Amino acid sequence: MKAKYRIQINELNNGVKEYIPQIGYVKMSFGFTIDVYTSWENIIIDGVRDFNTSPNITPLYKTEEEAMGVIEKYKEYSKVLESKKVNNIKFKELNKK
Repeated sequence: MKAKYRIQINELNNGVKEYIPQIGYVKMSFGFTIDVYTSWENIIIDGVRDFNTSPNITPLYKTEEEAMGVIEKYKEYSKVLESKKVNNIKFKELNKK
């Protein structure tokens, strides 16, 4: 499933802007009707090279460029994680008689 990305911009009463990088996943809910929606979470840098996402923890950046940089690094991180996923499992039996 392909993710969506955006930057949430909060403008404070004093005119200062805060930038929050976010990732969104398309989800479906089933009830009386089928609803399709995007669930957005904040992208959080966890250490030097690791990332997490959270709807509750809000990382704030002072410029849009900083937030965009986080999104670009997260995309690279996601590609590395995807390449490490198991694609196929095979078993080789030993001691066949």
